[in-house]
Amino acid sequence: MTDAKQKPKGLSMRPVNLEAKGQLSSFLGKLKIDSKKKLNPTVVCHATLRGPESAVHSSDQSTIKKVSVQSESVLELPPVLPPKTKRSQSFSITDFDLNHEEKQMEIRDIEEELARDLFKTPTYARDIYSYLQTVEKRWQIPEDFLDSGEIKPKTRSILMDWFIQVQVYLELLDTTLHMAVMFVDRFLSIQQITASSLQLLGITCILIAAKYYERFPPQVADLVFLTDNTYKVNQVFTMERIVLRKFGFDLNSTDPVSTMEHFLQIANADRMTKEMAKYVLDLTITCHSFCSVRSTLIAAASVYTARRICVEDKAWTAGLEHFSAYTERDLIGCVKEMLRMLIQAPEAKLQAARKKHAASTFQRISHHIVLQSKPAEILQEEEEKKADM
Repeated sequence: MTDAKQKPKGLSMRPVNLEAKGQLSSFLGKLKIDSKKKLNPTVVCHATLRGPESAVHSSDQSTIKKVSVQSESVLELPPVLPPKTKRSQSFSITDFDLNHEEKQMEIRDIEEELARDLFKTPTYARDIYSYLQTVEKRWQIPEDFLDSGEIKPKTRSILMDWFIQVQVYLELLDTTLHMAVMFVDRFLSIQQITASSLQLLGITCILIAAKYYERFPPQVADLVFLTDNTYKVNQVFTMERIVLRKFGFDLNSTDPVSTMEHFLQIANADRMTKEMAKYVLDLTITCHSFCSVRSTLIAAASVYTARRICVEDKAWTAGLEHFSAYTERDLIGCVKEMLRMLIQAPEAKLQAARKKHAASTFQRISHHIVLQSKPAEILQEEEEKKADM
């Protein structure tokens, strides 16, 4: 007698209702679909034309006409770009210059490319991005949120470096990692805690973010084990209720990873640029100065920095400026700080992000030869530009 197959740890397996499945299969078998038959749907639009009010009350029906419109086959209609709304027009470049027509052509090409894939939500992308910018302003963290209390910037940096190690160990998504970081900073900005409870808050925020993004969140016992059993499972559940109540059960936040991927898609970035942008974004986790910076700005600055290092052409194109609503001047402050982090990364005490991106999965981008000199050269160029102004 062979041993029964053990259930994978951490997975909740639900038995399949074989009877219901059989009913569904028999029902689908009764459906007949003629693949050869081509449907040409007819759309009839009844438009009512009205004259003056005096004519409406009269019994003469000659002022009312019905118009029937015969449409073409839906399958033969070419893809039509959604019309620009007032909100989307606010992103357009209004300043006239010699390359204005060329910039508008670049923007139209990007819009047409995005419209070819319905899963990229081209119709709603602009409105979604505008909404996310509104959300991040609502939850923007003040710069001095760690000035009072036991938690200091150095303590926070150590926790965030540990976060990256936990993410790699549990194989969590990058979105889960950055969302957990945002939850910790958001909680610390409205509630002071002791240093002994900081790691408990950390694993609780990882749990909440994993429930938000992961298909299978990690077991609470595994998170407790990663703290060397410093806490108990019940303490994690208690802290989870406290965090959710402090947030008002509002977990809506702007994800810098998804925003960065959107910008990389607009820029049609290659693999090296994508990995460089991810590495730069992970380096910002441990830096206290980025806590109060908006997520969309961090994402845009990461893409700009990666393109400045990896791409010889113009780092910030008209398309990126149009769709991100950030100019090159808006990004340069964050970019300088990111360049300093790249320069100091080999000698820094916190090495989790650098070790993570040294894996072959990320093309060993953190040890790329271009990082030995390029960031310092770009930073020097920017400092010289500032001195000349």
